[in-house]
Amino acid sequence: MSYILDALKKIEQEKTRKSRTSGSINISGELFGSERSRPSEGRRLKTVLLVSAAVLLTFGATWFLLKENGAPSRETSLSSAIQPTPDANIPIPIPVVPVPTPPVTQVPVAPPQAVVVPTPAPAVAQPGAVKSAISDGEEEEAERPRSRRHVSPKAVASQPHETAALNPGPAPADIKVSGIAWQDDRRARRAVVNGFLMREGAVVSGAKITEILQDRVRFSISGTSFEVTFISAGSPGAGK
Repeated sequence: MSYILDALKKIEQEKTRKSRTSGSINISGELFGSERSRPSEGRRLKTVLLVSAAVLLTFGATWFLLKENGAPSRETSLSSAIQPTPDANIPIPIPVVPVPTPPVTQVPVAPPQAVVVPTPAPAVAQPGAVKSAISDGEEEEAERPRSRRHVSPKAVASQPHETAALNPGPAPADIKVSGIAWQDDRRARRAVVNGFLMREGAVVSGAKITEILQDRVRFSISGTSFEVTFISAGSPGAGK
């Protein structure tokens, strides 16, 4: 707007100059001058109103802030005035002094020493017993007290009848018995056949072990039974 007014002002000034040079009187300049004076008075009035409003707002805000800040101070002053005075009859607690504990003396503990337990020497098998082919787990069964190996006379007497009733056939040449560990319990009986430690029910060279006796082993193959006698190394017939 200021640029437009300046342009109009310049145009009017030029017109005024021209009219003066020509001798005519231009009234438009005076009209514009009166119109320009009026807005200046209105602007002054607006400026005065704005300044007064700003002063009032500043004063009101300052008074409001001072009022808020003064309220807590009054409350604190009232609370400090209302605080009760300490009663002289109330005993003052005496601070407890901790009793120093005596230092604990640490006794050096000797490191534990490993105790070496001597292992017992393995028992040596007697001649005529099971040979060295018996494993370590089976030696315990072979070294049981011989009192359990006692055979009643009735059982010994009945063995020839059973052997005769079975009608055994000839024993194969490829089956040899080199040791017998006989027990009352049939599940604990063992025999070394062809260098292998076998039990009743095992199969060797196609023949099944049906029974292990004190001096021989009974086999069965294809429905035919036969017996292989155990001959110890110290017996007279061992060399045959």
